[in-house]
Amino acid sequence: MIPKDVERAKIELKKRNLPIEIEQKRLKEIQEHIEEYSKNENLRKQFDCEFINDYTEEAKNKLLQIIKNKLAEGKKI
Repeated sequence: MIPKDVERAKIELKKRNLPIEIEQKRLKEIQEHIEEYSKNENLRKQFDCEFINDYTEEAKNKLLQIIKNKLAEGKKI
């Protein structure tokens, strides 16, 4: 799952009201994970689908459908 907009991902994370230490750690990880995923082809090959999260109802429904499909295929999630 990749955020469509990093700044939006940070805003959504802050809405969770996590302890400040955890929030700061996660904010740092967001950028690190995106950078690693985008430049590491071997990492990208490990996934059978890519989901771009734009925090909309449509995105939520697409993610739920992906999960249902994978469960129906008998795959572990």
